[in-house]
Amino acid sequence: MTEKFRPRLGTAVQGGAQLGWQLTLLYAFIFLFTAVVGSSLTILEFPPEEGLPGLLLANALCLMWAVLIFTSFFSLAAVVLGMATGLILEKWVGRLRVDVPAAQGGWAGFLTACLILLAIQAFPYMWWKPQVQNIPPSTLWFWFIIPDILYLLSSSMAGWVIQRRRQNVVHPS
Repeated sequence: MTEKFRPRLGTAVQGGAQLGWQLTLLYAFIFLFTAVVGSSLTILEFPPEEGLPGLLLANALCLMWAVLIFTSFFSLAAVVLGMATGLILEKWVGRLRVDVPAAQGGWAGFLTACLILLAIQAFPYMWWKPQVQNIPPSTLWFWFIIPDILYLLSSSMAGWVIQRRRQNVVHPS
């Protein structure tokens, strides 16, 4: 006898919140590493006559403090976004047939993330179109492209995991 799959909305919301927090930390470490290395290399191009180690340490500590504040603020938004995405994915992937390959759950996660990103990023672009067009490429990478890639990959993986979990409950190996 097979057990009927029941969506676990609490688990989906909790998992989405945890994933949102973890992705925020990953993004923060990527940004911190890039910022510390880049600014340290700039300092090393024109080193002061004395106090170079202290200057490099102060540079790294100031950047760490700024990243900590930034991460604390934006992690709240990432947790809420992760919770909403987990809830949507649990409902949407739950509508797929159980015998559908887990990869289609991954595609459902990818499409969900695309729609959410379109909704989140289209409105500010429409309001601030002149300002957005003048953003340098490095800023676009750190504010949009890297977080979008992380979100798309994690949502795809979450959809795959949800469909795989459904298959394991209905057809245990």
